[in-house]
Amino acid sequence: MSGKLKVAFFDLAGCNGCLLSMLNRAEFYEVLGLIEIADFRLVRAERVEGPYDAAFVEGYPGSQEEIELLKQIREQAKILVALGSCACTGNLQAIRNFQGLEEAKNYVYHGRLKLDVAEVQPLDAYVPVDIYLPGCPANGDEAVYTIKCLAIGKTPELVTHAVCVECKIRDTEC
Repeated sequence: MSGKLKVAFFDLAGCNGCLLSMLNRAEFYEVLGLIEIADFRLVRAERVEGPYDAAFVEGYPGSQEEIELLKQIREQAKILVALGSCACTGNLQAIRNFQGLEEAKNYVYHGRLKLDVAEVQPLDAYVPVDIYLPGCPANGDEAVYTIKCLAIGKTPELVTHAVCVECKIRDTEC
């Protein structure tokens, strides 16, 4: 082991927008000296098996196979980061919870996505999550900041409330 933070990035049913928002930040490439990328389908073909110091998971588990993969990732990761609103809440994908699975597969996904889980659920419906980075897409700067913090052994200090709360605290009118 190189002494670097061993990080893996996984994408479940989703659009990869959260991973791309992180890759589109120059700061991401600056942190590469602090981490070992163990798995990141969008960046490298070679996979390094766990355990991982941290795993970032984008999307939601849309199939039993992805639920099992998520459980394996959780077992292998000291820290699990839900990356993006699909991972944190189910996000827009949860609209399909109001129609039948077969209808969603055909109407929304045109049969192109392997779905066999009837209801969209966030990651924490299946496994414990340590850090939530919501947003659609997730804020790439927050993701890079989180990686930096974890690499130096610090807990990231993330804003967990809406901007509106800050205005209310300062008695600022909308």
